[in-house]
Amino acid sequence: MTEQPLANRNIFLQGNRSAYDLIHALANRDIVTQRILCDIDGTLHKGYYDKLLRGISNADLALYLLPRIPFSQFPRFVTKNIEIFLYDRKTLANGIPDAEREIHTKHLVNLFLDSLREIPEEIIQEGAKKLPKRIYPHAKETLDLIHGRRALISCSLQIVADAYGEYVDAREVFGNPLSGKDFKQYGMLYGVQDKERIARMVSHKTERMIVIGDTTDDTGMAVVAHERNLESVVIAMHHRSEALEAKADIIAYSWEDLRAFLEEY
Repeated sequence: MTEQPLANRNIFLQGNRSAYDLIHALANRDIVTQRILCDIDGTLHKGYYDKLLRGISNADLALYLLPRIPFSQFPRFVTKNIEIFLYDRKTLANGIPDAEREIHTKHLVNLFLDSLREIPEEIIQEGAKKLPKRIYPHAKETLDLIHGRRALISCSLQIVADAYGEYVDAREVFGNPLSGKDFKQYGMLYGVQDKERIARMVSHKTERMIVIGDTTDDTGMAVVAHERNLESVVIAMHHRSEALEAKADIIAYSWEDLRAFLEEY
């Protein structure tokens, strides 16, 4: 069953749970142990290239770095990022089957990491700290209405995840490291299976979870949430993935729509 609780807002509820029941969980009114798992790219981070690219935080970071990197690195950096842009646009134009998303994401992540090789890490960190300014409108204040211990799980860079973690007060952040030195800590993140693995690692049995994402990659977190606790809530943002929406309790086209729902009930 699908319900539109606010006639003037693009927000939809699925399943048999009432709006009040969902809000009860989101606001954690019964004060139980609750964990929020949230994606970054496309969910929190809007950036300049929203809807044009998948790795939008990487693209925004590259744009920041372009006039700041050492001159000797400039030709290689530009060449690599043009390759990334063309590859990403081509795969999006042709359509990416869900079964192949992880392969493409892995290729994009590794291409971008290669483009950053030999660029001073302090410059990359400076750029990463700028990225939360390109958060979706009302994302932070809406997230503040959802109560629980926050974790960010993203296929973006770890330094980007760290910057967003600080911005939205997430206690745990997971992304892809700049180098292999941190690889063994929890592995690389390329898609559904990796996000599911991290979700299982950070959550506890029977723990109620709130999952917020926007693409098929986030269905792994949704699976864990519903397995852990029947009262868990999955929110699919921005109407981008039928696969995620099929597992969602709430579909919100924007953070403004979600906020209106939270404030109404």
